[in-house]
Amino acid sequence: MTRQVLISFFALSLAIVSCTQKPKPTEEATEQGILLIGNGEEPNSLDPHLASSVAEAHVLYSLFEGLVSPHPDDPNRIAPGVASDWEYDSESNRYIFNLRSDALWSDGSPVTAYDFQRSVQRALGSKFGTSYPEMFFDLKNAEAYFQNKISNFELVGINATSDHTVEIELEKPSPHFLQKLKHFSWLPVPIDSIQKSGDWKSRSTRWATQETIVSNGPFMLQNWSRNSVIEVSKNNLYWDSENVSLNGIRFFPYENAQVEYRAFQSGQLHVTDKIPTEELGQMTSDSSKQQSDSFLATSYLILNTASEKLHNNSLREALARAIDKESLVNDINQSGKPAYSFTPPGLANYKLPSSYKYNPEKARQLIREAFPNPDDIPQLSILVSNIPASKAIGETLQAMWAETLGLEIELRNMEAKTLFSSLNSGDFDISYLTWSGDYEDPIAFLDLWKSQNAKNRARWSSPEFDKLLDVAETGLESRMDLLSEAETILLNESPIIPLIWKTKDYCIDEQVSNWMPALLDMRNYKHIRLVPSP
Repeated sequence: MTRQVLISFFALSLAIVSCTQKPKPTEEATEQGILLIGNGEEPNSLDPHLASSVAEAHVLYSLFEGLVSPHPDDPNRIAPGVASDWEYDSESNRYIFNLRSDALWSDGSPVTAYDFQRSVQRALGSKFGTSYPEMFFDLKNAEAYFQNKISNFELVGINATSDHTVEIELEKPSPHFLQKLKHFSWLPVPIDSIQKSGDWKSRSTRWATQETIVSNGPFMLQNWSRNSVIEVSKNNLYWDSENVSLNGIRFFPYENAQVEYRAFQSGQLHVTDKIPTEELGQMTSDSSKQQSDSFLATSYLILNTASEKLHNNSLREALARAIDKESLVNDINQSGKPAYSFTPPGLANYKLPSSYKYNPEKARQLIREAFPNPDDIPQLSILVSNIPASKAIGETLQAMWAETLGLEIELRNMEAKTLFSSLNSGDFDISYLTWSGDYEDPIAFLDLWKSQNAKNRARWSSPEFDKLLDVAETGLESRMDLLSEAETILLNESPIIPLIWKTKDYCIDEQVSNWMPALLDMRNYKHIRLVPSP
């Protein structure tokens, strides 16, 4: 066989191999209009009133639509949803929402104002135990109804005045109320359909675990294979279905970030939930596939101020000043930004106050002044979850406090469930946590530290802080200034120490279009497009 024949034969062989090579799953899915998403943990429920995780919320926003929706150009803004428009009467403190007459459930029945009214009644039932009852407490008498102080739901400030009109009366002015309406707890549930599965007021009615789940969003549930995939397909009965580009979405649970990352690299996912810390910045061949968005979340230390060990404010300040946050972020976490307030940046018109900066000399001075006798310095421990990234943060803090202050602080690793049990019982000194806002407003962060808030595990109380928050919530023009003043008090007294403003780090395929940055990582999927690579 001549050399020319050999070359021609080899070229033909390569062509045959090339022609028979299978396209990547993402390429096939793009052609079919199906978005492939890595979605973190496996959801427990697709009931909006029982959901509590971001992974559940991602799926819920594809299946359901509330009165309002995330805006297509900016998910942090508000756009009409089932409500085509609304008006607010400041004198009566009432909102009137006008619902679309063509809004339907996926079984063809109309979405009515009564669905929204009864959904709120279900969520606030004291025996139901919704994950987010406080999201409804802006409504007149809602908290009293939830706490069984009143039993007549007709006294709660939500009323269906007609099939397509919802009237909501607030307990007091709430400048962030419309932002709260974007939260998944406000998504309506199909009461009539739920009744076919059991008691609509009971959390044990398992309507939301069935593949026949009725929903009102741009997509409907097609398949739920536990710990494998949740598949949703386009809902042709959705009122705006002609503007829904995708034919479907597949949500894949990946608790292991490395496994998810490898799935993306091999073309099995269009979008990941996260990027492993060790892989950040490593995709040099196509850096556009790595995305880092601002995220409404802060990692921080919580200090038990009810404990005699940490009742001393000078000790709390010393611990704060001994932390090199720049090093913590750049060398250890390798993601996010050093946090100098509990409220993250990105909220309009809010001036961030500043917590104590890294100052080793000042930290040592505070310790000497507070404890002239070194033997009087209390023995402290820090709780962290057994997630590797959290353990690394804990070990670094332990080393910083030892080097700067000479403190030997015990590091205690434990499962998240055990950790929160210790926090709830008050059996801790310090713990490393992360808080994510549920809506775009400083109150979503600051309200956590009011004296009567059950989630105030620092057990810190400041009448001045509480008063400033209460006055700010009356809707004054100076509201943001008052909230900033309140946060300054919080930071100065150090019941918490902000460490890291989180970012949302993920991989995204170039075939995905209209995927906008979102502070809450929540989007309206009907605006997402898939564009085949050239």
